[in-house]
Amino acid sequence: MTEAFENLLRNMSLYLAGLRSAPQIVRDIDDFVSDDHVYQLSENDGKAVHVLQDSTALYVHDPVMRLEHNGYFGDHELQGLIREFLTTYKAT
Repeated sequence: MTEAFENLLRNMSLYLAGLRSAPQIVRDIDDFVSDDHVYQLSENDGKAVHVLQDSTALYVHDPVMRLEHNGYFGDHELQGLIREFLTTYKAT
């Protein structure tokens, strides 16, 4: 596990604890991928981060905007995605 990945997992934990905002954690995940940290992970871990990034791309903070497209989701669903991801990677 790389230091950058550990930092991402720590930021996810902070998000679930209410110490980091939803837009920040979505940005953290995007930055992790765009900074090419994902390619320093194993193939399976890298794929999992890419899937998470794709999923979190549908997060929309504004409830009015979420009504415009039924694929968008809010905080509750984002917390579930992050919690599920952390459950997998905190155990390793």
